[in-house]
Amino acid sequence: MSDQNSLGTHLAFDQFLTAIGSAAKRFHDHADQAGLEAAVPSCPEWDVAALLSHQGMVHRWAAANLRGDSDHRTEDSETAAAAAPSLLDWFDEGAQALLETLSKAPADLEAMVFLSNAPPPRLFWARRQAHETTIHAVDAQAAVLQRLPRPDETMINEDLAVDGIDELLMRSSYMGQGTLTEMATLVSFQNGRRRVLQDFGTVVEDGCASGFQGSAPKASVLYAPAFAPGLMPKLIQENYVASCRNTKRWKFVSTGMMQQ
Repeated sequence: MSDQNSLGTHLAFDQFLTAIGSAAKRFHDHADQAGLEAAVPSCPEWDVAALLSHQGMVHRWAAANLRGDSDHRTEDSETAAAAAPSLLDWFDEGAQALLETLSKAPADLEAMVFLSNAPPPRLFWARRQAHETTIHAVDAQAAVLQRLPRPDETMINEDLAVDGIDELLMRSSYMGQGTLTEMATLVSFQNGRRRVLQDFGTVVEDGCASGFQGSAPKASVLYAPAFAPGLMPKLIQENYVASCRNTKRWKFVSTGMMQQ
C-alpha cells in the first residue's frame, strides 16, 4: 500500500508515515526533557504544554478529515488536552491514531485538501503531517536547548527537507494552518532587470479548511476593460467573497487590492 513519487512528492506514502512516527517520538522526548512549562524560543508566545496541545489537536483534525468526520471540532481537542491527566500520553494517542487512520485509508481516498496542486488526499495528509510534526519537533528541541537548533542537530532527513521546501514554495504561495493565500504581481523583464508594473496583492484567500470562526473564501477577478495596440492595458481587480458552506454563490465586495 505505497503511493509512488510520480504523484508529485519526493517521498512515497510509507516514507511519510515513517517520518510522522519518528518526528512524534522526537517531539515526545524533547517535550518530556524540557518540561511543560519551558518556553519555546521558536514560538515566543508558547510554552511546551501549548506546543503539545497544538500538535495533538492538529493530528486529531487531520485524522478527522481523513475519516470524513464533518462533526469534528478542534475546540473539543483543545479542551481534552487541558483536561488530560498526562499531556504527553494524550499527544502520543493522537499521533498513533493518525498513523492508524492513514494506514487504513485507501489510496483513492476522497477527502478535503487545502493546497494548490496538491497530491491525492491520502498522500497529501501523510505529507502535510510529516512536515507539520517534524517542524514542531524542532520547536520542542528548541525548548530543551533554549535556542534555535542548528541544522545538524535536528536529525531531519535531507530528502524530507527537500520535500518540505517543495510543498511550501512550489505548491502554494503561502500556507497558514488550513489557510491558502495566493498573491499576484504583473512584472516585466528588460535588459535583465525585473520591474513591477502592477501589484495586485492577495488574489486568493481561503481559510475554510482551518475551521476558524469567520473564515471565508475570497477571490479576485483580473481583467482589462479596454486596450489600445502598443499600450499597456490597465487591469481592473474586482474582489468577491463566498461562504464556506456555499462556495458557488459569490458576492462582489470591492475593487482594487483585496483588504486584509
